[in-house]
Amino acid sequence: SYHGFEVFGCWMHEVIGHGSGQADASLNGVDPSAKIGPTFSALEECRADAVALYQFPDAKLEEIGAVSAADHQDAYKAMLLQYMTRELMANGLVEGDTIHEAHFRGRQLILTYLLDNQKGVQVDEVDGHHFVEITDLAKAREGVGEVLNKLQTIKAMGDQAGAEAFFGQYGTKVNKAWHDDAKARLEALNLPKEKAFVFPKLVPVVEDMNGRQILKDVKVETGESFEDQMLRTEAWGKSRDLDPDAAKK
Repeated sequence: SYHGFEVFGCWMHEVIGHGSGQADASLNGVDPSAKIGPTFSALEECRADAVALYQFPDAKLEEIGAVSAADHQDAYKAMLLQYMTRELMANGLVEGDTIHEAHFRGRQLILTYLLDNQKGVQVDEVDGHHFVEITDLAKAREGVGEVLNKLQTIKAMGDQAGAEAFFGQYGTKVNKAWHDDAKARLEALNLPKEKAFVFPKLVPVVEDMNGRQILKDVKVETGESFEDQMLRTEAWGKSRDLDPDAAKK
């Protein structure tokens, strides 16, 4: 199902997105976040998104069984549409004309960059409502790659001025037409203001090898309550054990 592809994209964002990229040696060990400052959070979220969006069409996903060859292109198109439509609608959630939240700024940058640079994406207006259209999937991926290259270079060099300029151009300003349309449509739906998610519990399967814990596999468990999930992740944040639950037993 597409939901499965979306979840896999989220994992790619977290694992190979946030988990990738190196600082340039010229920073002499200084964390890029300290050099870049307040824009870093938006940059990092956008960079992780761009990694997932760029890498999803790779044939490696078919090799590991994440998606079939027959579904791959359609799944990628659906992922891009969902990603950019979510941001188009998010404009309606912003008060004022400036986007502050890091994830919103990242998605706005990618959507606006692809639009402004004619990278296979357009926003159509039909009866006063706005819709994202993918006109060229290969060009859209090419544009995402350009964004990723720019963001990784900025992060690696700790380039504060470059980060602020890039987000100032593409990722900060609310689109007034999108805002007015999206706000009216969201209000008509009467959706809840906040949402919470209960994720599957990923349980590591470990074994001892020469005095060290080695990760051999991961089991997926469901049925945990939202409250238990929050308490567990809070406790995990204070532990350095590979399997904190097992360590308590």
